[in-house]
Amino acid sequence: CSSDLTEAPKFIYAYSDEVVTKAFQDNSKVCFDYLPDAQRIMDKVNASDGGPDAFMKLMYGEEKIPSEELHDLILEYLKDHNIDDKVEIRVVEGMLSAANVASCGEGKYVVNIA
Repeated sequence: CSSDLTEAPKFIYAYSDEVVTKAFQDNSKVCFDYLPDAQRIMDKVNASDGGPDAFMKLMYGEEKIPSEELHDLILEYLKDHNIDDKVEIRVVEGMLSAANVASCGEGKYVVNIA
């Protein structure tokens, strides 16, 4: 697929160049310490009977909880631990993982669930 565009897009960030550069540097450090373990696990999954799909069904089953029900369970857990004021729970469509957590700074977090 080719395009007629001859110039790369330029983005304007809401932060100064120094802040953006530092953020890229801080988030570009890759740790390869666990790569051999990850490779061993992937090799085992790929060699298992039925491959990755069968492995995932074996590990996690096929029954899934609705997102809204999971939201309520997480909120109940947060309330039980008196931290519901520090976490926002969002249901996000099209995520690559079942859930993730992001820090918003100042002790606040967002839990995204699929």
